Amino acid sequence: MTREPAPAHIIAAAEQDYQAMRQMLAAFIPTVRALLAELPTEVEAVTEVWLTLVSQDRRAAAMLGAAAIVQLARTSSPTTAGECPDAAPSGAHPQVTAPTTNTGRQRPPDYDRASAYAVDQQG
Repeated sequence: MTREPAPAHIIAAAEQDYQAMRQMLAAFIPTVRALLAELPTEVEAVTEVWLTLVSQDRRAAAMLGAAAIVQLARTSSPTTAGECPDAAPSGAHPQVTAPTTNTGRQRPPDYDRASAYAVDQQG
């Protein structure tokens, strides 16, 4: 990220958005913690959060993501921030499927996250 600093009016607008996103992030954290407790894998929680964000306004979702990354970088130590103990080598990940949604509704038998992601990326 080596480029010229953003213009002052962009920084001012980002500051307003950042304050709102920090509040939204604080409200979102308990929900994500509940997902982590409910779902069998961290990847499934990431997928649920991702699906929520892609269904929202892209600019707001991007700002929320930026706020989360900055907050994580600011509050985590460099030795633990990069650690990911359950990460598998490339290609070693099993296909992620979930039998029910968070509301308990059954998913179609042919539903899987990879297909949902591929469909979303196409259109």
